Amino acid sequence: DGGYYDNLPIAFAFREGAEEVIALFSAEEYETLEGYASEELREALAGTSFSVIRGYIGEDWGELQSMGRIYMVEIRERNKAYAAVQVNVSYENVNVTFTLSFNRQMELYGFYVR
Repeated sequence: DGGYYDNLPIAFAFREGAEEVIALFSAEEYETLEGYASEELREALAGTSFSVIRGYIGEDWGELQSMGRIYMVEIRERNKAYAAVQVNVSYENVNVTFTLSFNRQMELYGFYVR
C-alpha cells in the first residue's frame, strides 16, 4: 500500500521541483526561490535569507558541476504528508547535500543544505 508520493508521475514532478529549487539556489535567484516556499518555510526563514544560508557553507561555491542521484521518501508529520528529497551536488569549490521537503501543493516546505 503505497503513499501519495509513490505515484510515478507525482514522484517525477517532485524530483523536477527539487532540480528547479537547486538550480535557482545555485544561480542565486533567491527572490524567485522564495516564491516556491510555503508559508511555514517563509516564517521559518524570517530574519535570515537563502543568501545567508549559502554563506554558512562558504562564499565562493563556483559553478554547479553535477547533481547526483535524487532520493525521495514520504514523511508523515502531524497528519500531513511531505515528500523529502535528498541529493548531493558538486560545485567547482564545494560539495553539498541538499535535503528538501515539499507539501502536496508542491511548495517548498523544508530547505537544508550541508
